[in-house]
Amino acid sequence: MMDEYSFKEGSLFPQLFASRFSSMPQAWQKFHTVSGEHCYKGEAEVIRGENLLLRILASVLRLPPTSKVPVKLVIKKEEDFERWSRFFGDSFFSTVLFSDEKMTSDQQYYYLRERFGPLCFGIVLTVEAETVIWRIDRWWFFKMPLPKLFAPMSETKEFIDTHGRYAFDIDLSVPFLGRLIAYRGWLVVD
Repeated sequence: MMDEYSFKEGSLFPQLFASRFSSMPQAWQKFHTVSGEHCYKGEAEVIRGENLLLRILASVLRLPPTSKVPVKLVIKKEEDFERWSRFFGDSFFSTVLFSDEKMTSDQQYYYLRERFGPLCFGIVLTVEAETVIWRIDRWWFFKMPLPKLFAPMSETKEFIDTHGRYAFDIDLSVPFLGRLIAYRGWLVVD
């Protein structure tokens, strides 16, 4: 239950991006306009970190192993949030995305939160040449803020590739340990 945060009705990304939303590529807009449930399929290449501690952490978090696999993403609008369920071959993990109360007046930055089990991440979104960059800005364990120094680092991009497909490039690292996981690929947006 997420009643400790304020929510807005409607699809998350049109709310976040407001007037900027309509200037983004059509396939990106379609991907991020969710009502009910949408299922997208494609392919991904997954690379796990090589450090033993990171491999154990990735297994505990149920992150997919290093592989090139079919991928499926199911986005479901539930009340005031979106549930993103990711299937990489036989591996599965799910997160919940919702509005963040942190706002700016110039709309150069867009804020959302992503919950993964007991962890919640404050995400800053920026747009560079029709590519949306995701960056972790802050994080919590349940409601307890955690030190930014130890926050995972994310190099995440979403964009439309040359074939008109929604594409993603995610690289997640843990401070002082290195890469936890990276996955890159595409999804077909019908």
